[in-house]
Formats: sequence, structure tokens, C-alpha cells
Amino acid sequence: MPTFVVIIFALSIMISSCKKDESDPVVVPQKDAWAVGLVDSTGYGLLLHSADLGETWERQAGNFEAIKDVNLENLCVLSQDEVWVIGGNQTIIYTTDRGLSWQKSQLPQLAENIEFFSISSADNTNIWVSATNGIMLHTSNKGSSWEIHTLPFSQSGLLQGIKAITSQMVISVGGKDNNKSPMEGVIAMTKDGGTTWLEVELPDNYNINEWIGVSNFGTENIVIYGSRGHYSFSNDGGNSWKNDSVIVATGTGAADINCLTMLSENSWWAALDFDHTLFTSDQGKTWVDQGSAGPRNMFLLGIDYYNSQTAIIAGSSAGWPRTGKIIKTSDSGNSWELKYYNSTAPISKVSFIN
Repeated sequence: MPTFVVIIFALSIMISSCKKDESDPVVVPQKDAWAVGLVDSTGYGLLLHSADLGETWERQAGNFEAIKDVNLENLCVLSQDEVWVIGGNQTIIYTTDRGLSWQKSQLPQLAENIEFFSISSADNTNIWVSATNGIMLHTSNKGSSWEIHTLPFSQSGLLQGIKAITSQMVISVGGKDNNKSPMEGVIAMTKDGGTTWLEVELPDNYNINEWIGVSNFGTENIVIYGSRGHYSFSNDGGNSWKNDSVIVATGTGAADINCLTMLSENSWWAALDFDHTLFTSDQGKTWVDQGSAGPRNMFLLGIDYYNSQTAIIAGSSAGWPRTGKIIKTSDSGNSWELKYYNSTAPISKVSFIN
């Protein structure tokens, strides 16, 4: 066979083999976002879903009896279909069908004064919930059963934040003693899935600050953040810590860092009191205040990002009347737009898919 014929024949096979089969599944980017908030004028906790990266929002579970008169505090979005939500009255609900139906998880007996604050999962199987009185809940079977973990060094405090770094490594933070004002911070870490817990002491007695939450990028880069703009970060998986702060003055003192999300080892976005959105690209050496949108003087309580251009923020009024908002940026925070407003309920948290 002539050489050029062989080449043409080979090329035809390559082109045929590379051509996309029309029956191949089309991969559609997952643009879902979720938000939770307190009870509004309907009498139910506020649960919102967006299918377009936070441009528009629709209410979910509007007449679900489990969230009647229940403030919804936080959420964990495991996939496009599966979302877990925690709230008052020791409530945990979940959907596995993108919000078409909701179930209430059955929990072990807890003291009446236990309140839930944060929820996290690193592997979509092990789910952790932090609460008051040094209590944490853990399930490894999607809520079929729950284990109770009690921290001996925070039994009169509250664990405001929890972050599952891996299935074995979990960090929970908060205040050590609810009876002290100001409350000292507490950091608890496990590296064996909760079998043992270590109290983390920061350099220079930095746990004098109350902590609100934890964020991570990979397993090595971790930020703990909280009251009056204080934070501490680790680049070695929590073995050592560097303390710092970003002071944003308000009428009542420095603003709290209510939520922080890490885009990379160096780039972090943070939501603070009184409509301050901060961004750093150098691990906090410098910060840019990007402002906000919509009604002003709100506490920005939650932030999450889809990519380096797109992020959403949840806001709550600082006083009465109780109102809430969701704002969005599509240009890396150069500008923000109001996308949702509720005149009777604050918005607690927002999240894209985990």
C-alpha cells in the first residue's frame, strides 16, 4: 500500500476516535447555591436555593413542619442533591434530591439548653456539628446514628465553628466559658476522627480572643478567626501558628471576622461587621476593604466563593427591625450587587457546593 494512503487511513481513524459521541453525557457546571436564615413573617425558618450562582433565589421547605418557629443557623452543601441544615430546637434537616423533599434527622437525647452553631464535612460521609457546652455531634452514616463528643475543657462554653479538614482531622473553635465576659477563646483539634481531642494553645496567649470559625485550603493551610478582627493561621497542618489581626474600626470597636473563606494558600475573603468585606492576596499582610451593597450597617455573617470572580455574602441587620440580605460579586469584589432582601429575617449563612 502506498505510504500516503496509510497516513490518510491512520488519520481518519484518529479523527473518528476523537469525535465526541452525541450520546456522551454533557457535563454541566454545578451553579447551585444555598442560604439559611431566621424565622420570618411566614413563621418558618428561612431556607433559600439558587440555580444560577446566586442571581435569583427561591424559598425551599416553606411549610416543612420541622422548621416551623425554628431559626436556621448554618448549612453544609455536600453535592448538587444533598444539603444538610442545622437550626434551633436541636434541629437537623437534610435533602438528597436537591430540595424536592426534606427529612428531619433523629438525634440522641441532649440537654435542653444545647444549641447548634456550625456543621462541616470533608468527605461527604462524616458530618460534624458543633454546639454549646463543649458538645459536638458526629455521624459516619448520613445521620442514621450520631455520636456525642464532649470537650472537657469547654463544658461551659460554646463551639461557634467547626471544620472537617479530612475524615480524621477536625478543628472546632469558640468560647471557653460562657460565664466570663469577654469570653476567652478555645480551639479543639482531633487527628484521629474524634477518638482524642487536643486543646490548642496559641503563641502569646492569643486565645484571649474569642473565636468564631475555621477555614482551610487543603490540609496544610488553616485560618482560625474571630472577635475584633483577630486571626491565627497555620501553613503546616496546625503544628505551628502565626497570630495577626485586621482592625476595622466601627462605632462599637473593632469589627468581628464573622466568616472567612480561603481561595488559595495566600488569598482569603472575609465577611465582617457593619458591611465590611475584606480581601487579602498575601496571607493577611495587606487587606482591601471591598465594601458591600444594599441596606447598610449590617453584620456580614457568611461568605462563600464559586471562583476567583464570583462570591456571595449573607447579611443580618445590626438591630431592629430584623432584616437580611444576600449580595454578590462577579468581578472579584470590585463591585457588589444586592440579589435578595428579606424585610423580616436575617440571613445566617450562604454556601455553594462543598
